[in-house]
Amino acid sequence: MLQSKIGHCNDCAHIDDLISSIDKKLLYYGKNQLNNIKFLASLDYNKENIGLLIKYKYILNHKLFNPSYCCEINLSSIISRVKVLLNK
Repeated sequence: MLQSKIGHCNDCAHIDDLISSIDKKLLYYGKNQLNNIKFLASLDYNKENIGLLIKYKYILNHKLFNPSYCCEINLSSIISRVKVLLNK
């Protein structure tokens, strides 16, 4: 079974919660787009944010089990960028 290898990082304690928050935000955007199509509404749907959230979710999932993945990007900077995107 895959085990998380990140144990020394203080910000990494809630990576799973951050990934689930990304999923919730993507679901929010998906529901808004569905309502936009069905009811001709103009609800919030930002393609740039969706693309960035998917990219950061991919990186976080891989970094959770392989700390050396994408080593040129600092994990704390990814976490801060994701938190900004979640609150937009």
